[in-house]
Amino acid sequence: DNGDGTSACLCDLGWELGLTDCTSPTCDPICVNGTCISSSIDGKANVCECDAGYTGDDCNTVACIDMEAGHGICVNDVIYCSAGWGGDTCSDPVCTPECGHGSCQNEGAGAYCECDDLWDDGFNCDVPQCEGDCGDWTCVLSDELLDTHVCKCVLGYSVDPLSGD
Repeated sequence: DNGDGTSACLCDLGWELGLTDCTSPTCDPICVNGTCISSSIDGKANVCECDAGYTGDDCNTVACIDMEAGHGICVNDVIYCSAGWGGDTCSDPVCTPECGHGSCQNEGAGAYCECDDLWDDGFNCDVPQCEGDCGDWTCVLSDELLDTHVCKCVLGYSVDPLSGD
């Protein structure tokens, strides 16, 4: 009795109240990538049944599965990716440093940045390119127009106000 004429159901350790009774198992630690199931093995507490690709008591460790891409190795359920590759299965290209204005690609010859339009690879797609030739001027990001590249005088030079050169 709760003192107000109502009753409260208290569940045994390892169980929580479902809709009407204590039928939902609880796990400690909480299952991060899995489902808590009732364990009847040698009186053990409830256990986590991990989703595909995960392992560990709380299902929070990536298991070594689907390494078909061949860009890494698995040792004791720890994944070690080859240089230029990352992600849970070593199938995601990784560029260092990251691509500023482009996307990282890796087609077997090593990771590289594939630049967006109007950006030069420089090293990581950080060099703006102008439409047309700037001649002796330098292509830079516009101070006034967002995502626009313009030709400007190189630092240390100035425009001749009479000729515009």
